[in-house]
Amino acid sequence: MRRQTDSQARSFAVAAPMAAVACSLAALLMACSRGKAGPPTPAPASVSASRMFLPPDLKLPTSSATTAPNPDAVQVLLTPQRLALWPEGRTLAVPPPDVARYGFEARAKGDSRSNYLLKTLSSEMSSRHPESGPPPDMLVAFDVTTPYRAMAEVLFTLSRGYVGGLSLLVEEGPKQAAIPIAAPIVVTMGKDVCYALQQQGEYRVFRERVKAAVEAGADASAAEWEVLATSPVPVTSLPAFLTDLAKQPPRLCLKVTVVETGFVLSAFGQTIAEGCHDAGTGIAVPRSNGAYDFNKLSECAGRLKREVPEAASETEVTISASYGVQAQVIVAAIDALHGVGDAGGLFPAVHFALPW
Repeated sequence: MRRQTDSQARSFAVAAPMAAVACSLAALLMACSRGKAGPPTPAPASVSASRMFLPPDLKLPTSSATTAPNPDAVQVLLTPQRLALWPEGRTLAVPPPDVARYGFEARAKGDSRSNYLLKTLSSEMSSRHPESGPPPDMLVAFDVTTPYRAMAEVLFTLSRGYVGGLSLLVEEGPKQAAIPIAAPIVVTMGKDVCYALQQQGEYRVFRERVKAAVEAGADASAAEWEVLATSPVPVTSLPAFLTDLAKQPPRLCLKVTVVETGFVLSAFGQTIAEGCHDAGTGIAVPRSNGAYDFNKLSECAGRLKREVPEAASETEVTISASYGVQAQVIVAAIDALHGVGDAGGLFPAVHFALPW
């Protein structure tokens, strides 16, 4: 998908089937291959060849990821002071004091502040990477304190057609690593049927109604559209591949929402109760002694995958969060949902959704 001028969507992506971001972040390690900046400054002797040079106002989240960053990817960084392409460092927007609640200011978006599309960033990407060429890979470096609202606006903008693949830059011990984000990066209503139906709480009901119609002798495709005609989900907002849905195995459609009091999980369109054994309401994995319990999150996701036979091969998860949840918490949640390393034993394909 190439450039669009989307207004704010209410559902955004880090799982979907959103899998898997203008110059090298290693500005002091190699020549700039894409931008128009002059020759890079030599790297300080203390900078290891295995690390990319970063500005002093950026502290990366820590992670257990082990994938090496792509030094040729187009790089975007968001520090507490600025949004910029790196290594040129020209400021595209300045996070205001209330960015965690309202996002970047309207002047960075060109219209309403409630929008998620950062026109200063999209214009810069458009000028650097014309539509005639393939979209570049992107590497995004968020400061450890970046609130999810600001993360969502950057990722939403990049997903509007400027991205081949996208990864988050993180610290892994003494090294740097990348966490690949699955395509579609931004999961929006009507773009991903699993998420769209999950949002409406209709996934399980939809499948049961279609199954009953087929068992009664109806054609599968005709039954699907008959059910959709009476569904809260508009038929026009759903992709064409929905006609094959009744022939596919059920989807877990796991979504994790990070809130101030813990993790809210939903599967098959139902909220999971505390303890992760049954459907219910509230927080599936509450904080423990004031801290997020990432081990329990991993255990909960693993239990859902093991106890639902149809989900044994499912790899996708969608993450969302309250506006003020910081990047370090998001990255740690991704690690927990991956399960084991980058390959992950649980849900390695992460998508993002708009703040909750």
